[in-house]
Amino acid sequence: MTASAPPETAAGDVILFRSARALMASTIATAALGVLYWVVAARLVPADELGRGAALVSTMVVLSTFAQLNLTGALVRFVPVTGRHTRRFVLGAYLASAATGVVLAVAAVLVLPHVSDRLAFIRTDTAAAVGFCAGVTLWTVFNLQDAVLTGLRRADWVPGENAAYGVAKLLLLLPLAGLGAAGVLLTWVTPLPVVLAVVTVFLLRKAIPAHERRTGSVVEPPTRNRIAHFVAVDYVGSVFSQGVPLVLPLIVVSRSGAAENARFYVAWVVASGVLTLAANVATSLTVEGAHDEAALAGLTRTVLRRVVVLGTPVLLVLVVVPALVLRVFGGDYPDAAGILRLLALAAVPRTLVVVFAAVARVRGHLWTLVLVELVAGVATLGLAAAGIGGGGAEGVAVAWLLGQLLAAVAVVPYMVRQLRVAP
Repeated sequence: MTASAPPETAAGDVILFRSARALMASTIATAALGVLYWVVAARLVPADELGRGAALVSTMVVLSTFAQLNLTGALVRFVPVTGRHTRRFVLGAYLASAATGVVLAVAAVLVLPHVSDRLAFIRTDTAAAVGFCAGVTLWTVFNLQDAVLTGLRRADWVPGENAAYGVAKLLLLLPLAGLGAAGVLLTWVTPLPVVLAVVTVFLLRKAIPAHERRTGSVVEPPTRNRIAHFVAVDYVGSVFSQGVPLVLPLIVVSRSGAAENARFYVAWVVASGVLTLAANVATSLTVEGAHDEAALAGLTRTVLRRVVVLGTPVLLVLVVVPALVLRVFGGDYPDAAGILRLLALAAVPRTLVVVFAAVARVRGHLWTLVLVELVAGVATLGLAAAGIGGGGAEGVAVAWLLGQLLAAVAVVPYMVRQLRVAP
């Protein structure tokens, strides 16, 4: 049975863009602080050490993606309608993901030295190993918290949370840069316990109890089987949608070395700003679609228009003058201009795929979503492994662009049908 929406969903479009504005503010703050972080890191940490540190951070985030068990998507989709069972649902998601993160992190410390000689130091560097294991677990819960806040329509907390984390991470570069790759990793991990503690107190003492009182008597919570089916099926798609882009820096570092990966990673961080903007709006679309599925088509049309208006100016800058953007990083990072241009262009088809994913999750068309992400992921990794575009960092960027173009073409018929549904 479909859960009935809470009474306030008549204002879903207003709440959607209030949440979207909060998430976009978080995106802008996170992107700005992220760029500043890598600018400072590029000047304080030697390129080889920075490349190894970036590879560790990327691996940490990859493993966190798997450890989340796709519960991020489930929290966004079902927290709006879990009613009196919200606290239990949230804490259960935290426990399952954190436990998975510990197992994956320990396994990675044992395996990574055999995957790449450049990452062998993690086995002998105690600070790097401990920081890595803690980072995977904490980063997993950190991402789940943003999903819970968004699902509770408290996305207004997300910008402050992420800005505080970004500032702390930046400040920690000064004392930790001398540790090289381990120092880069520790700047990402050290602030997490404090941020997690503050947000958890807010959720358990205020936000979740208020949500349970407001919705407990007006929604029918989804069954465990429904949630389990969503998580199991959508997880397959998320492995490719979230895992593939995070694996790409590992391909670069293993094929072209740590210094080349530093350039690729900086270009990736800059280009991701456009994509993160679209992803945050799509997350709000999922939440409001869950509250009022009948309004989904109209909300989706509005979201696409807003993304075009907001994203086009940024995209033009990244495509037309990428070297100028990268000049702030100093050194030879402007040499990655071609990489940045390709990654920025890939954000266009990827944006359509991200919005499609939000619609498919609300509609329950999960196998369609899985198929699209599977095809795009296999194509991207296959092309990258084949060395398209001459191989190296630029070839990996070409593979990512072509994979997203393929996915976008595949979802156009579906999106046309969905957008024709009467608002």
